[in-house]
Amino acid sequence: SRPPLLYQHVVAKHPEGTDPGTCFVELVGYDPNDPKGEKAAAAEKAKAAAKAKKSKKNDAGLDDLLSAGLSGGKKKGKK
Repeated sequence: SRPPLLYQHVVAKHPEGTDPGTCFVELVGYDPNDPKGEKAAAAEKAKAAAKAKKSKKNDAGLDDLLSAGLSGGKKKGKK
C-alpha cells in the first residue's frame, strides 16, 4: 500500500505518539507533511548544490593566487 494510507491506519488504530515505523517498515522516515517526498528531495538538492558551489569557490581562489604569482613570503634583499 501507499505510505499515506498506512500512516492513516497508524493514526486511527494505534495510541497517539506511536512511531509509524514500528507498525510498517515503509513508514520509517515518512513525513506526513511531505507525503510525496518533494520537500526532502529539494532540501537534499540544495545541500548538494551549496557544497558544490563552496568547493568551486575555493579552487578558483587558489588558481587566482597562483596565477597572480604571489610568493609565500618576502625575501630580504642583499645590501
